[in-house]
Amino acid sequence: MKQLDCIKDPDARVVFIRNTRPQLIAPGALVDESKTIYNHFNPRFRSDILQYAFPSGCTISFKAINSAADLPGFDGTQFTR
Repeated sequence: MKQLDCIKDPDARVVFIRNTRPQLIAPGALVDESKTIYNHFNPRFRSDILQYAFPSGCTISFKAINSAADLPGFDGTQFTR
């Protein structure tokens, strides 16, 4: 719930990371549960990239990083608004 503190900040970028995409999208997992919370704040949700974009410009994304080998390419600038 801490991420709700920044949904009015146009520069805020929040990322939830799990090992696999199924861990993010399974029933009852992060993306499923997030809909009950974030939809009260009128975001656009892109299911193809698992990202909420709020009216302020803040984004909340869900990413899967399968191994430590994937970490060097993860620099936080790859997300699309």
